[in-house]
Amino acid sequence: MGTVHLAKGSLLPPKDPNKLRLYSMKFCPFVQRARLVLLAKNLDHDIVNVHLQNKPDWIWSLHPEEKVPVLDTGSKIIPESLNICDYLEETYPNPPLYPKDETLKLKDQAIIRNFGDLHIKVFYSILFNRQGLSTGELIQKAVPVLEFYENELLKRGSDFFNGSEPGMVDYMIWPWVERIPIIPNAIELYEALRFERFERLRKWFGLMMEHSVVKKTILPAERHRAFGFQLMAGNNIDYDNI
Repeated sequence: MGTVHLAKGSLLPPKDPNKLRLYSMKFCPFVQRARLVLLAKNLDHDIVNVHLQNKPDWIWSLHPEEKVPVLDTGSKIIPESLNICDYLEETYPNPPLYPKDETLKLKDQAIIRNFGDLHIKVFYSILFNRQGLSTGELIQKAVPVLEFYENELLKRGSDFFNGSEPGMVDYMIWPWVERIPIIPNAIELYEALRFERFERLRKWFGLMMEHSVVKKTILPAERHRAFGFQLMAGNNIDYDNI
């Protein structure tokens, strides 16, 4: 993903009619969701990065709230990461990222909704820690989330939530797991949580880090950390040179 982030005054690049297009911001975890599914399905696409602090005038025509990700299929504009990923799954069913069994698919979709409704909020509450909570109090927030996914992997008896290969659940939660190092006291939390309690999650994390699809989207921890610190400080961010 080498394109610069287009800002106010830039022109909308012409679109190749034979390619999907993803409007993006390099450090956005919601964008990364869509990128993971596009790559998992080996779909030909291009990426247009958008400067979210100095937005180009044309972004309003793609998303009513001027957000990313947005997918342009050539015939329709699809905003929001889950809408995009569900569209890609339905339109390009191979390889399937949900179980074939409808009951299991519904369970996976419920896990993804739960992650979005609850666990992303926990991540950001720990990241920003506006209440000034102690390490012990932050751990109390983190442990139930980790235990949920540890137990889910235990029940499934597989390396990934989807079985022997990552699927939709794996890809939908991964971007926030990758960003754990940007938590200011991540090392202290890691040591205090005694991660031997989360053996399956540790293994899952290692396997995801080495998976060919995931590796194409990973950014180094120091870049995530630099972006996170600038975001929390309210700075004007130079997305292209972090």
